[in-house]
Amino acid sequence: MKKRMAVMTLALILALAPLLASAGYSEPSKYMIKADGFTISIDSSHPALKFYRENSTEPDFSISYDRLILYSGDIERPEYVSNLSASSWHSMVGNSTEENGTVRTVVTMTSTISLSGEKDIGDWGLLSFTFLILARGEHAQLGISMSISGMKPVESCSNLAIVQSIGGDASFVPDSDEIIISNVYYRWNPTATVDINGAHEKRDVGAEYSDHSLSLIYPYNSGMQSIMHVSGQVELGHAAVMPDYFSDALGYGLGMLSIAGLLGISYAVKGKRKKSPFDMDSPIYRK
Repeated sequence: MKKRMAVMTLALILALAPLLASAGYSEPSKYMIKADGFTISIDSSHPALKFYRENSTEPDFSISYDRLILYSGDIERPEYVSNLSASSWHSMVGNSTEENGTVRTVVTMTSTISLSGEKDIGDWGLLSFTFLILARGEHAQLGISMSISGMKPVESCSNLAIVQSIGGDASFVPDSDEIIISNVYYRWNPTATVDINGAHEKRDVGAEYSDHSLSLIYPYNSGMQSIMHVSGQVELGHAAVMPDYFSDALGYGLGMLSIAGLLGISYAVKGKRKKSPFDMDSPIYRK
């Protein structure tokens, strides 16, 4: 009952998100978050974040979620493309909280997107991002959760990718599913849950990085109705009982999907607790 109430509350909050500015509003298209030794700029008109160090005018790390593509075989030759900057996004920035010396902020962005290709597909699906931002001193971490629901079938394509632009001197660590830039850790879970013709299955998430472009790659077929890629479970500090942020991130994702239901897009997901994908030896977890 407690989780159900939390989901309903989050759904209501997200529905009112365009009316809220809960983390220091600076100009119509930007939110600015102060998180310990960092200031994070969030573009509310397009999924993009920049991490600035204190008293710096140039970002140490930036990321922009530019395109969603469907393709078969060659990622350089997509069959369908969605320009994410051309979509209309609803954003919410949660109030920052501090625990065990780490500042934590959750940002959500949601949009109904269309595809361009051999034939255009309008309102192809509801795309949602949840960004979990952690900062402690000179170290910060960005965890991404992504969901797509209400997907219309597309024939002949076998892969779906989210193409991102990365700014900064990046070190890509494929075995750890992360990119490290100037003590900013960008991380994602190596598996996602997909709904194929009503059956929920775990699938591997691939990653390709080259020349400041990162693609997170998911398997796709015409029977796929949704994807849930959650990267939110983080344990901070060294207390006997660690804080569990997986439920929070999943709650935000389900809140988004509740809104999708109100819009007439059906989606069902069976969430299950799993081991954290994050490296606990990272300096961000040390006191």
